[in-house]
Amino acid sequence: MASITDVAKKAGVGIATASRVINGTGYVSEETRQKVQAVIEEMNYVPNELARNLQQNKTNTVAVILPDVSNMFFAALLKEIEYLLRKKGYKTMLCCSDGEETNEEAFLDMLKRNLVDGVITTSNLLKQGSYAEIKRPMVSIDSILSEDIPMVCSNHKKGGKEAAQMLLDAGCRHIFQVRDTVDEEIRNRDKEHEISSKLFPFVERHIAFEKTVRNAMKKAKKKSKISYHETLSLGLTGADAYRKQAKEVFDKYPDIDGIMATDFAAIQYGIEAHYRGIKIPEDLKIVAYDGTDAARMFYPEISCIRQQIDKIAGEAVKLLLLQIDQKPIRKYQVTLPVQVINKYESETRANK
Repeated sequence: MASITDVAKKAGVGIATASRVINGTGYVSEETRQKVQAVIEEMNYVPNELARNLQQNKTNTVAVILPDVSNMFFAALLKEIEYLLRKKGYKTMLCCSDGEETNEEAFLDMLKRNLVDGVITTSNLLKQGSYAEIKRPMVSIDSILSEDIPMVCSNHKKGGKEAAQMLLDAGCRHIFQVRDTVDEEIRNRDKEHEISSKLFPFVERHIAFEKTVRNAMKKAKKKSKISYHETLSLGLTGADAYRKQAKEVFDKYPDIDGIMATDFAAIQYGIEAHYRGIKIPEDLKIVAYDGTDAARMFYPEISCIRQQIDKIAGEAVKLLLLQIDQKPIRKYQVTLPVQVINKYESETRANK
């Protein structure tokens, strides 16, 4: 395999000149550049990227920490981030924390030891101070890790409210929510609810959804009485676990006519409804929160609160590269709007 020394010798130039041509740095006359480039092609020279990165103190690699790569939202987010980083000349290293603090700690240690140039994380297993100590390029998605670490999220408060209002307007009276696990220990404790939503913005959708339904319950007349129920998806992974939960929920609450859940859970609840002869959307309306392609392909068609994954990824990559390039960041918290897809008609319009 040819080395840079071989290229320089055959082209009749110094090693420093050959290096400038290969790395695209410094001045080299056009004639010399073409001569060296011709030798590179003739000898099939491939630069030693590792050595070059060590010299420049860069790896051109970004670690993306996900809690669960099988999750539809995270899988779609990873795809977008990898595409955007590749366009900027960076490789993506997938790091799955799998719900283990030690895994996330090990991944962040790679950043400390300069094994990667930066980290985009959707995980939040360590104490807040652990992230603040790192002082290296990092962006968080959906978790506030430190005042100095940029964070990108969707407007979950608006998303939760929209989901609830859509079901109410469509005539649903027995409404059910599948909650995420982060607030499992702080249910019905308003003070800690507030703290949780500050640290984990996506909890806002659950709070806003419940609040919107409960407000409607207070205003509802006896003839149109509204009920609200919920469950937690604590520790659930895979279709079988969600289907089992769906069976238990339908057995306990057979009158459910409106559900909000993340995409994967929404699909499993929809499948269980189908097996029970419950028609969608006639008997049951489902709002899938995230709005990935998988949820939008479900038949019969269900409504979605769509997080704009492409824009979330775009903002996260932009904020990370600003840090890597040591450029100023104007806004450390970016909140993006959600979109309503396949909105259910209101009861008034549907009855016309």
